[in-house]
Amino acid sequence: SVRCSHSNACPWSLAWPSVSNLAKDFIDRLLTVDPGARMTALQALRHPWVVSMAAFSDCCTSFQNICVNICKRLKRENYLD
Repeated sequence: SVRCSHSNACPWSLAWPSVSNLAKDFIDRLLTVDPGARMTALQALRHPWVVSMAAFSDCCTSFQNICVNICKRLKRENYLD
């Protein structure tokens, strides 16, 4: 995993100056090489950036339905507790 806390050492810090730190954190956690340390699907759905985007989205209801359906499927397939 490359944990760079969005400093100038991060490859995307300079390339994405207008992207929020929360969004960069989301990408960083998704791109973690070690599967054991990588964010799970449920963690991704609950990440503060995703939650904040849903709160401001006109499609909030659709987004919530998608999240509920994904969580149900993951639970059904024993990926969730």
